[in-house]
Formats: sequence, structure tokens, C-alpha cells
Amino acid sequence: MVMGTSTWPLIISFIGFLATVWHNLPEQESSRYGFFLFWWIGLLGAQLALIFWTFLVCEQYKTILYIETRLRPLVQNLVRTADFWLYEQTWLC
Repeated sequence: MVMGTSTWPLIISFIGFLATVWHNLPEQESSRYGFFLFWWIGLLGAQLALIFWTFLVCEQYKTILYIETRLRPLVQNLVRTADFWLYEQTWLC
């Protein structure tokens, strides 16, 4: 969960890093590399971070599904009560 929430500051930091690099390039270097190259690098970095974030969210849902479908019945049989989890049972079980 920590990695998933740190994705957004990572995107903002990456775009800020690109802006700093662009600002500190000499005039002939910035015209040689081109503004659009930095634009596309920024978009590619943000897209990769969002893909990573989507992967992490899907993994969280898979973990919840595992707990609800596999682990809950096993623990419920062991402790002999459904109140062990201290939250409502979902429609999955």
C-alpha cells in the first residue's frame, strides 16, 4: 500500500526533475535536444508510473479476494465465530 500511494509524488517529482533539467540546459543544448523530447520523456515516465500503480491496486484486490474466499472460512472454523474479523462479511463468502 505504501508503494501505491508513493506513485503520485513520484510522478510529480519526475516532472519537476525534467523541468529543472530543461531550465539548466544551455541555450544551444535545449534547442538541440528539443522541447518535445523532454515532453515525451515526461509523458512516458508518468505512464510507466501509472501502469505500476495500476498493478499495485490489482494486487491489493487480489489479496482481499484471497482473504475473503480462502482465509476467512479457515479462520472461522478455527475460532468458531464470524465476529473474529470485526467487520461485515461481503457477498463473496
